[in-house]
Amino acid sequence: MNNCYEEKWLALKNEIDRRGADGEAVTAALRDYYSIFEDRALVWLGNLYNKEIGGFHFATSSKENDTVTTPAGTFDLLPDVESSFQALSMLIDSGAIDSFDELPCEMRESLIRFVCSLQDKESGFIYHPQWRMLMQDGFGKDENADKIWRSRRGRDMMWAEGMTKRLNFSLPYPTAYERLNSADGDGNLSLPDYLLSKEALLSHLDSLDWENNAYFAGNMIAAEAKLIKAAGLADVAIDYITSKQNAQTGLWGNKTGYGAINAYLKTGAIYMECCRPIPNAEKAAISVIECATTDEAAETVCYQYNVWYSLLNILESLRRCGGEEGKKKADKISLSFLKNCTAAIKATKEKALTFKKPDGAFSSYTYGTADHSQGMPVAIKGIKESDVNGSNICSNGTVKRIFAVLGLEDFYIPLYSPDAFEKFLKAAKM
Repeated sequence: MNNCYEEKWLALKNEIDRRGADGEAVTAALRDYYSIFEDRALVWLGNLYNKEIGGFHFATSSKENDTVTTPAGTFDLLPDVESSFQALSMLIDSGAIDSFDELPCEMRESLIRFVCSLQDKESGFIYHPQWRMLMQDGFGKDENADKIWRSRRGRDMMWAEGMTKRLNFSLPYPTAYERLNSADGDGNLSLPDYLLSKEALLSHLDSLDWENNAYFAGNMIAAEAKLIKAAGLADVAIDYITSKQNAQTGLWGNKTGYGAINAYLKTGAIYMECCRPIPNAEKAAISVIECATTDEAAETVCYQYNVWYSLLNILESLRRCGGEEGKKKADKISLSFLKNCTAAIKATKEKALTFKKPDGAFSSYTYGTADHSQGMPVAIKGIKESDVNGSNICSNGTVKRIFAVLGLEDFYIPLYSPDAFEKFLKAAKM
């Protein structure tokens, strides 16, 4: 943990006191959480940069090994757009940099070339050369094959668009979403069968198990929410999904604890994308807050993160879509939680520690890195190492959302020391 921001810590404490909560207790809990973050995590991150290709690898084993062999075949371990986006997130959201303009020109230009090289001219989607064969042919024996690769495709399109905004560039061709929204009618060339009509979409939604596997169903919707919106079928999807919600709890599916919260976060994404209020948000908030201090073990790094992310989405939904009354409800929930948040912060820190690895960063699983991401091979299996997804989530991803949930975004404190970015650049050989 850095010790360079004492004035910021004092300002944070004073603000919490001003709001009627215990500033000493809350800042002590946050300081304790910050103690697990080290500058060497950014050294590790810098080492993941592939200067020749221009993107970031998922993990050290990805950088150090050319290929990985799986039951589906042998695949190159190359940088990917999601890892690159999340690497930049670690820099900006942790406070290591204030603007992406601080990136060296060579790194910015290489990242832009890398992302542009992945766009398919015919469809406008993003396809990685190391995964294209697997996405087309490798899932033939899996009954969820088409759903898995579509989820990957939807996420990669989202990350690529995120990169364009961060680095201020345009993709070389219109995206699939832009084609769907175009007036010339060519967009239908990229329209999947399940979006050709209201009936086709309802049939697709019916094929998902909203009761027993609401997380998988919600993840599919989250990955393709923008595509559904672009096809003009957002209302159809939202009406259907709302009909599957438990109106008493505000959740989806028959699971409890983390399983329920994970499904809630994914399913709620389409409401956020389409600027629709998430139904029964206050009821869901009760369930989410209860899960913040659960004794249930976190199987993946997302579990505790999803608690804070879900609560933030609830507050944002109330504020954006609930009018003045919604804003008042959100402020009440936030302030009430601020007065009772220390146990949740401490629990989050303890859960995060179970994912910390000897390299100073964090992994997706307690035992080590994930070797696949959304069905695609990204690292060597079985290695006790960190990965960029787990590190981004466990550090700034969670901490930023804690501050946002508590209404303290303006008082956020950087995770690393002021010279951490220089250490990153040196490791990246920039």
